[in-house]
Amino acid sequence: MLIQAGSFGEHEFGEVRYSGRSAESIYPFAEANYEYGASPYTQPDPLPTEYQSAVNGSHLVVEMPPATEIHLTLTMRRYINQATYASPWINKGITS
Repeated sequence: MLIQAGSFGEHEFGEVRYSGRSAESIYPFAEANYEYGASPYTQPDPLPTEYQSAVNGSHLVVEMPPATEIHLTLTMRRYINQATYASPWINKGITS
């Protein structure tokens, strides 16, 4: 998935903080909340993993495998770039 800062790429992302749950999460584990939404027939929600990374660009590519959940928190600097109709995947060499 491609996320662009502003409709015309005029803004710039500073950093991204994200947390996610994956189908490959280790189960069971000591920190899991077995009380929340758990029954004898369902496994509890795994704890999310927290990450932080610098973007410093007008777009961000997020790759999500099946059965993955993610929550993004982005910082943004507004009106840093010249507004353009150019597609970010063509100008930046993004192929997927």
